[in-house]
Amino acid sequence: MPKELVSSFSANLPFLWLSVHFDNALIGLFGLALTFTMRPVGILANAFEKVFYASYSEKVRQHQPLWRDTLRFTLALNAVVVPVVVVAFFFAEPLFTFLFGAKWVGTGYYVRCIIPWLVVLLNANSLAFVANIFSTQRIDFFFQIAQLLLRIAALWVGINQGNFRHAILLFCAVSTAVQLLQWGWYLLQLHRHDRRLPQ
Repeated sequence: MPKELVSSFSANLPFLWLSVHFDNALIGLFGLALTFTMRPVGILANAFEKVFYASYSEKVRQHQPLWRDTLRFTLALNAVVVPVVVVAFFFAEPLFTFLFGAKWVGTGYYVRCIIPWLVVLLNANSLAFVANIFSTQRIDFFFQIAQLLLRIAALWVGINQGNFRHAILLFCAVSTAVQLLQWGWYLLQLHRHDRRLPQ
């Protein structure tokens, strides 16, 4: 529960803090970009996590390897996701303008900031069950605390510069970096599990 509380507060920090210092129209552009990119990714990641949690838990109980299945899933997932996000990176602005109208011009910038974070988040959150299987939730919590502190620092820099775009860019950059480390931690635990199995 503490992890979820910190994660939720951390994710909503731009809306809570930046709205005090910047125009609501800018918050709206970022909010639209975040909603239409992260919501589908969250649904997919949660679905993957639930399926893998059940199957991987059983494999751990039976002392079966996990790394090969994980690698196969990761390659297949990114073979689909990466081309889609590359197209989205270059065509986000005209696409959002076409769908929502000229008043949403500028949303594309925030979509481009979010896209690297989105890819890493999908990969990492699909494996979030790893902390439960190997009882490493405490380290997972430390990742959330680190992410919160880095996000506070990122937004503080943008606020002090009076630059909303820079605040969001830094927020997304530190989020991507922490999620990348977390994903690496999940993969390392799965790899260690396989190395400990009898040969």
